[in-house]
Parts: sequence; structure tokens; C-alpha cells
Amino acid sequence: MSDHPKTIVVSGAFDNLGATDLRLLEEAAKLGELTVLLWPDETGPQFTRQPYKFPLEERLYFLNAVRYVSRVIPVAGVTNPDDLPAVPDLQPAVWVDRESSANDARRACCQRRHLEYLVVATEALNTWPEPSPMPSTPGKKKVLVTGSYDWFHSGTPPIPLRSGF
Repeated sequence: MSDHPKTIVVSGAFDNLGATDLRLLEEAAKLGELTVLLWPDETGPQFTRQPYKFPLEERLYFLNAVRYVSRVIPVAGVTNPDDLPAVPDLQPAVWVDRESSANDARRACCQRRHLEYLVVATEALNTWPEPSPMPSTPGKKKVLVTGSYDWFHSGTPPIPLRSGF
């Protein structure tokens, strides 16, 4: 038995990140260290004939802020949604997918690469379990922030930060 947790992978655009996306990431992370392969902006128009709503930088920022995600790897070039792109030094054990995206091409990809293919049922992504508490660090202040938070995205292109900000 290895001391290292399994490398789990999910792949997608994660455009307009929503509750069911977070649930998918949560369920996937229960299996091991979760890596997200994030599709580039060019993939949207090729497969949906529409650009993504939010740029790569914003989607990357949100995914990196999710506690279930160990790392996010932006994928270069147009991505085939039914294949996992080859990423140097990434050897996943499991590709976790949502039921609505699962298909035979993705299963075949996993079979060729000797990966387990795990599909999370739609019903499981539409439940809202109580999250486990975040670990606290002794001596650090706790801060409470309130609000409605019904829309997290800026909806605008990123604004470069000025030095001294």
C-alpha cells in the first residue's frame, strides 16, 4: 500500500461555477488528491459555438479557492472534452465525471490509459450535505463575513492590479 493518496482528476471548463460543480469537486476529493484539468478559452467556441462567459484567469482563480481542489492545471490548446489531455508528471488513477457528461468515448479513454472511470449520479450532485469544519490554526483570529453571495463572478474581464495595491 502506498503512502501517497490516489491522484483524482476532473476535466472541464468550469465556466460560471455553480453548486453542482462544487459538489462534483467535493465528491471527487473524497477519493484522493484532486487535480482539475481546466479547459482553455479556445475550447468553448469549438464545441459549444459560444465563448465561455468568464475568462480562464477568473475560472482558474475560483477553482484554486475551492478547498476540495489540490491543484488546477490549465490545459494548453483546444481540448477534446471526451479525452484527458496528456500532462507531464500527472498520472491520475481515477477520472471522476458527472452523469450528464459520461459517455462511451470517455470510458474508452480511461480503458486505454488504465484509469478507473467513476461517474457521480446527478441526484448526488443535487444534495447539500453539511460540510466538514475547516481546520483552525491556534492563535489566529477568526473572521465572520456575511452577505447573500448569490453571484460570485465579476462578469467583466480581469483588471490588472497596480503595484502598491
